[in-house]
Amino acid sequence: PGGVVAFVTSRYTMDSKDDTVRKHLAERADLLGAIRLPNNAFLANAGTGDVSDILFLQKRERPTVEPPEWVYTEENKDGFAINRYFVEHPDMVLGELSSKSTQYAGEDFGKSIFYRITYRSAKGRRIQVFLVLEEQLVLHKVGEMLDVNFKKVDKVVLDATKQLSQQMIKRMGMYFKFLRQFEFEKDHVLTAEQFEKEFESGYPRYSLLFDTGMGYFAFCLKVR
Repeated sequence: PGGVVAFVTSRYTMDSKDDTVRKHLAERADLLGAIRLPNNAFLANAGTGDVSDILFLQKRERPTVEPPEWVYTEENKDGFAINRYFVEHPDMVLGELSSKSTQYAGEDFGKSIFYRITYRSAKGRRIQVFLVLEEQLVLHKVGEMLDVNFKKVDKVVLDATKQLSQQMIKRMGMYFKFLRQFEFEKDHVLTAEQFEKEFESGYPRYSLLFDTGMGYFAFCLKVR
């Protein structure tokens, strides 16, 4: 048998409805086991509350022919996709499997704004950045910036939120060099249903949840 590797990854490696990544891994390695960590496992050190998994893989001597069961997902009683490994091995889940108002770490979001920004490189490659921002956070930050006590999200608040979000992504380019290859192409404000469909349709490269103390916001990046 080949070498053994263990790594920590977002739960979407195992739970995403798009099984491309799992099939790629399964062709080259056997899953020895997996542990699902609670959503606060890295909160103190990393400041994020995303649900994470530790995967233990052993390199195969030759590619597998039939995909193993852990490549597939099935829906739980709430209609969310869960990897079959955790369905069959509930003892490997540290904490309780549950679904709340969003899919981010089981945190209980209030009413939120779902914002998607698409960037394109000179070679035609695209990335999509998804932001989920609690309305209470948005009202506070935009109100603080404009010195206005906003009571609800209107066009002024929404336009300011878009501008702030794009500025934040631009600043992130200072730390993530690959972002500098991309230019703004288009943006959309999504409904919760549109966001859920987009988020589960493909494998996200990054998915992070932040608690600002004034409200939650979540960040997800997908590469097309």
